[in-house]
Amino acid sequence: LWPEPLVPKPSLAHGLARGLRPLVGPAAASRLGRRLLLSSAVAHPQRVPAAASARLARAYAGATGFVAVNRAMRAGRFEALDRIPGPLTLIWPEHDRLVNRPRRLPGNVRNVVLQDAGHIPFWDVPDAVAAVLREASA
Repeated sequence: LWPEPLVPKPSLAHGLARGLRPLVGPAAASRLGRRLLLSSAVAHPQRVPAAASARLARAYAGATGFVAVNRAMRAGRFEALDRIPGPLTLIWPEHDRLVNRPRRLPGNVRNVVLQDAGHIPFWDVPDAVAAVLREASA
């Protein structure tokens, strides 16, 4: 949804996460550790339970397809939103630090901004995410 393909860029965070995997459990046990582990993806890391924080960080670190998906995602752009039949709802977390909202979208796209949410909004505002999903699927 970005205006031009993005330049190739290795994910420093993914490489760091892979190297620090042994420290994930102890880090996730504290509020400060959860902030360090999740602050780029979650607006309120303190709301994520320690065990879930550790699982999330380990899954990210161990994602074997991450490099290939990151490379493919950055190599092009999706331009066919106006050809998707039926209603289309895009959810944009207010505090997403990883994805910027496009400046313009086709008229068939409904935009919903989730207030007080980060890139993974399910932990920040689960009820708001559920409400948008229920409404969009009705």
